[in-house]
Amino acid sequence: YWRGVSSAGVFSDSWRAGLLRYFVAGKTGGVVSADRVACTEALKPPPIESADVLVVGDIAGCGADGSTAVASLLDQISGPIWGLGDFVYPDGSAEDFQNCFDPKFGRHRSRISPVPGNHEYYTPGAAGYFGYFGAAAGASDKGYHAAQVNGWTVLFLNSNCGIVGCSPTDPQYRWVEDRLAGIAADDCLAVVTHHPRWSSWGPYADATNLNDLITLLAAHGLDLALSGHAHHYERLATVSPDRSPSPVGFREITVGTGGTALRTPLAADVLAISESLITDTFGVLALTLTDTDYSWAFIDVDRTIRDSGTGSCVSS
Repeated sequence: YWRGVSSAGVFSDSWRAGLLRYFVAGKTGGVVSADRVACTEALKPPPIESADVLVVGDIAGCGADGSTAVASLLDQISGPIWGLGDFVYPDGSAEDFQNCFDPKFGRHRSRISPVPGNHEYYTPGAAGYFGYFGAAAGASDKGYHAAQVNGWTVLFLNSNCGIVGCSPTDPQYRWVEDRLAGIAADDCLAVVTHHPRWSSWGPYADATNLNDLITLLAAHGLDLALSGHAHHYERLATVSPDRSPSPVGFREITVGTGGTALRTPLAADVLAISESLITDTFGVLALTLTDTDYSWAFIDVDRTIRDSGTGSCVSS
């Protein structure tokens, strides 16, 4: 895990911060010098500068928040953005978008493929949201749409089930069925929603109204579920629709770290399948997608990678 230039007697720790102690030995043995050096920013892994996709939700408020730092982070990383809803608080009105979201994120609007959050619907019909994002948000009476990215089928769904419906008798469910019927068997599959199916954030830990859709998607080889709503970052283990661990299940990642106030779950609420839970920083998720697998990195506003890994698509 160490690297260095031995001729200069300089060694550095590749990943860890703090102090490194190094020794230089003479040809005949024995230590000829020893010293301690402080690891600096220059010794950290180089920051990510581009991604196939950047993912973030729960963003700007009409007051002090962390969204300015997140917008600045996005300035430094190129790639399209999947927006996970609750773009602006408190009400997602046209005025909120114009006065509180646009000054910080307006320069990124053309990069964003959005889904609506619950705060968008605090304005009737989510009119501020659909007016701001236009065609990128899908039809205003639906709020769901789809995309193809690097061999992945990506379904952007409206998880406000009390408004658009998420059951087998509802138009959104039938639309998902039609989309799934048309994809290739070896396509990787992702779903983007505002509400997480599961989360360690107690009040929103079990969105049962999404169960029919998640079960349908899992039956067609769902690989990755991305959500916001809970104001933290959390990566869960791969599971089946009944939440039992499964090596061929889907992985859910919540990225509610776009700028609104962070919240730490109670210890008793943390799920057994939670593999990474970060509650102390804003940031974005960077994804690399291939036609057989994916990799992720959660990057905080200091451009430090706080969580990372890889996964394979069920179809592969």
